[in-house]
Amino acid sequence: MRRVLNSIKSRIFLWLFISTSLLLIAVGLFLFYEVREMVLDSVDRTLHAKMQVLTGLLHEEHDTIELELSEVILGEYSIPRSGHYYKVMMGGRLLAASPSLVDSNFNLTAGVIESHDDRLKEYRYTSVGPAGEPVRILKHDLNAFDTTFSIFAAESLSASMEMIDRFRRFLLIIIPSGILVVSCVGLWLAKLSLNPIETFSARVRTITHRTLNERIDAEAETRELTGLAGSFNEMLDRLQKVFDSMRRLIGDASHELKTPVSVIKTQCDVVLQKERRPEEYIEAIKTVRSASENVDRIVRDLLSLARLDSGILLSRGFSIIFLDECIQKAL
Repeated sequence: MRRVLNSIKSRIFLWLFISTSLLLIAVGLFLFYEVREMVLDSVDRTLHAKMQVLTGLLHEEHDTIELELSEVILGEYSIPRSGHYYKVMMGGRLLAASPSLVDSNFNLTAGVIESHDDRLKEYRYTSVGPAGEPVRILKHDLNAFDTTFSIFAAESLSASMEMIDRFRRFLLIIIPSGILVVSCVGLWLAKLSLNPIETFSARVRTITHRTLNERIDAEAETRELTGLAGSFNEMLDRLQKVFDSMRRLIGDASHELKTPVSVIKTQCDVVLQKERRPEEYIEAIKTVRSASENVDRIVRDLLSLARLDSGILLSRGFSIIFLDECIQKAL
């Protein structure tokens, strides 16, 4: 996992996958509940309209409360278990019930109250109908003709729930497909976006200590890599100065060491050509010693430069010297 997170491409893909998944899931849930509410609200409006019709059918004739069944008994209310039901209770006893209900004693309010309006005295239930289907019930308590009425209107939710279920299955297909498509496109875009970095990296790999004079064209790079290319070129400038300084140092050191080493070798060759007097051997040894001291001084100077460059030797330990003395010593 750590190896995956170390890749910029993997991070871009992972964040895009997570954000896209969360977004599409959130949108899918929002749409599902919105569609569900719209469908149920449509059923509730239908029930409310039918409730108004049923309420308008109540009338009093010859001191008797009647419901004009002739206007509603035809059609959807006349077919048994059609999914369209009504019932009118007057003072706790049955006044009228739709033939579709089959059993007039069937309890339409066996479910849980979904919502209620105390001002209008309306209550909404979701229950089970005579055919075992889910139904939406609207109950309205009415005071009229000095009597209390309870009017029930019910509509089957089978078609509505089937529509909601189809929409849910559609979301279960379209959301994973959308996540997959967006993730693939995101992976392609991430790879395409990182191509300049790979090209930049390949260009950097071609620069070695033998080609320090080469530079990356910062103007030709993308805007995000312009600053990086400029910084890299500045680093190459510093490295080139260091390498040039090292070359000069090696050349100077080689030149400085060549003379005393040649003196030592020549002196040894001359002395060994024949037998010498003790005084000559002593003089030759003194010459070799002097040349060796020069070699030792050069080596110690190189070691001091190396320590100073590595930070082991701090410059605050130095003291002021006179340049003319250094020149005389060098001469």
